[in-house]
Amino acid sequence: MASNSRVLCTHKIPDVGMKILKKNLDVIILDEKLPIEAQLVDILPTVDYLISLLSVPITEELINSATSLKGIANYAVGYNNIDIKSALKKGILVTNTPDVLTNATADIVWGLILSVTRRIIEGDTVCRKNEYSGWLPEYLLGFEVTGKTLGIIGAGRIGTAVGKRAVGFDMKVIYHSRSRKMDIEKKYGFCYRLQLDDLLK
Repeated sequence: MASNSRVLCTHKIPDVGMKILKKNLDVIILDEKLPIEAQLVDILPTVDYLISLLSVPITEELINSATSLKGIANYAVGYNNIDIKSALKKGILVTNTPDVLTNATADIVWGLILSVTRRIIEGDTVCRKNEYSGWLPEYLLGFEVTGKTLGIIGAGRIGTAVGKRAVGFDMKVIYHSRSRKMDIEKKYGFCYRLQLDDLLK
């Protein structure tokens, strides 16, 4: 990437990334208050690279209008917003950011599991409204996850990361997936269920 290359960002990315880009490149950021597609139509033909978000469709028409475009970097794990065939036809490299959200997503899943089982949101609401009137044996009584069984549908990166965290809670982990994952069974003690109905039971 030449130091005089022009990079278009559909949205401002975190400062750590912006500093790296701005060190050697001419960076343009679209105005988030204006329609993104209209700005892309105007500016995309003048840039060498594009950093896009999953929420922004990069269509065949846009790609064909981008006469100088050499690469599209999607700021996302997915890339179904980009017309890959059109990009490849024009020799435009398309990249994404795989694996970066695995742990973050697994953490959020566990935040939700614990919020439900321990009724954390309800307790927080009571405290914020200053409605706590004293402890009772069954007041906001949740239940332990320890020793329970966790069923995972799809043992990809995120499903496996969720299951790994369950092991720390002494849970039994069963999973259903398109293919059996002997490595995670051996490493983490997960149990495979060939049929989804068996897992759900």
